[in-house]
Amino acid sequence: MKTPVVLFGDHVAAYGVIRSLGPLGIPIFVVSPKANGVACSSRYVRKSLALSYDEPDFIDRLNQWIASTVGQEAVLIATGIDEYLDVLSKNRDRLPAGLLPTYPAWERVVLVRDKRETYRLCEELGIGIPKTHYFQSRDDLDRLLANGLDMEPPYLLKPQKSTQFLKTHGKRLKVCRTSEEIVASFEEYEGSGVVLALQELIPGGDGCLENVLVVLNRDGDPLGAFMNRKRRTARGMGSCTMMETSWSQAVLNDSIRLLKRIGYYGYANPEFKVDPRDGVPKLMEINGRVTLSNSHALRCGINLPHLMYREAVEGPLPGVAEFSRTYGNNIVWWNPIGDAITLGHSLCEGSLKVRPLLSSFRIRGCVMEPFNRRDPGPGLRVFRQLFSLLWRRITGRGPKV
Repeated sequence: MKTPVVLFGDHVAAYGVIRSLGPLGIPIFVVSPKANGVACSSRYVRKSLALSYDEPDFIDRLNQWIASTVGQEAVLIATGIDEYLDVLSKNRDRLPAGLLPTYPAWERVVLVRDKRETYRLCEELGIGIPKTHYFQSRDDLDRLLANGLDMEPPYLLKPQKSTQFLKTHGKRLKVCRTSEEIVASFEEYEGSGVVLALQELIPGGDGCLENVLVVLNRDGDPLGAFMNRKRRTARGMGSCTMMETSWSQAVLNDSIRLLKRIGYYGYANPEFKVDPRDGVPKLMEINGRVTLSNSHALRCGINLPHLMYREAVEGPLPGVAEFSRTYGNNIVWWNPIGDAITLGHSLCEGSLKVRPLLSSFRIRGCVMEPFNRRDPGPGLRVFRQLFSLLWRRITGRGPKV
């Protein structure tokens, strides 16, 4: 039997990995906070464990479950939720020898997770970054404003770590246009205990955002690469709902240089925004776990999760010295449910713009997430969730999902 995979996370990012590995006959198991996400409905998933990343006995319970349910060997892949990557990388030395991680130890992961460290390395390498200031207290903010901001409004106010912040405040960031708005927003967030970043908002729409999806071997050399850009996002700078294929050799080269300097391996997703003021691509962030649109690469013939799997089981695999584009334009990754929810809000607010919406569907090929005729369970589950949401809105009550 092929070495099984344990996925951490059970939503769209995890299902992209399942699309890539399940049809190859690789046994798949899932660990997630509630074990009820769309990925858990896949016919390729053998068993699921409800285990949140913040459980104090997380590693002990994980090791026990894997030994009793999965076996002595398994490949570990973090998807969608940063905190799983954090706890797994911090506790690599507590994992049995047969468990094969697809991510480095915490001393490398932190260079991706802490944007201050990531940006410091960018400056060393001459890679563009947006102007950014960090603060945690009102005194820090007062000193920053008293010295004068070296950037033009509008500004982005956002936390260093967004997942817990999103749970607490219902948003990942806020746009501010004046010093008074910055202070008012800080007072709203004060006490959350997180480091906040005040960052310039680089002009340009979603089409200026370039994503690099890359898998690296244990020496930090790239094994496979794919690029896409955002075509549309959910309202309020939310998650992406449509991506299109793209290519930028300069952005790819900067991504690989930076990840090599960090010493990262496994899956990484640097995101750059091309600044129209100077034409320089500027790093926004790096995701060190498998991200939302990884099945987009599969649609274009590049199986990134399988490269991760092979590196863990067979590696180190030889790196690729040079990449070139092997796929066409206007091949899209689409999350129609995210679009449907955004469309509903736009209709209620009277802000729907029909022409840009229609023009976005000029495509050559498409992968719809999480809809798959060979594996209908996740798509049916999403429809059930959407129906439940609409039913509750209409009647004030509805079936539990």
